[in-house]
Amino acid sequence: MNDFQNKKEKQLFAATCADCKKQCEIPFSPSGDRPVYCSDCFKKKGGSSGNDRPRFENRSNEQIKNQLEAISAKLDRVLKILAQNQTPTSSSVTDGKSLAEVLKEAEEKPKATKEKTEKKAVAKKKK
Repeated sequence: MNDFQNKKEKQLFAATCADCKKQCEIPFSPSGDRPVYCSDCFKKKGGSSGNDRPRFENRSNEQIKNQLEAISAKLDRVLKILAQNQTPTSSSVTDGKSLAEVLKEAEEKPKATKEKTEKKAVAKKKK
């Protein structure tokens, strides 16, 4: 026996297509709260079975590059806001600093705060 024979056969359920009213069989139990379509009407409506999904190969490299650049820019803005520990405002998003600069500043903030605290402690001891 091969893997194909070992798999359970899908149970098919009888249904009536919501568009053409033909009797058809579908691989799920219709619940009645949504319309059911035969395979022909489903394809006409732009439905997708697992095998005809759009693939990245259908997109040009330029489209993918543009989408990735847009995502990257959005992530940079989000990280910048999080690093500054502020709520998003137009000034905090567009102040012209690179992500590397913002992250460096965020790393230096705790150091500066620690140094101030130490200086205060030393000043108190001297008094």
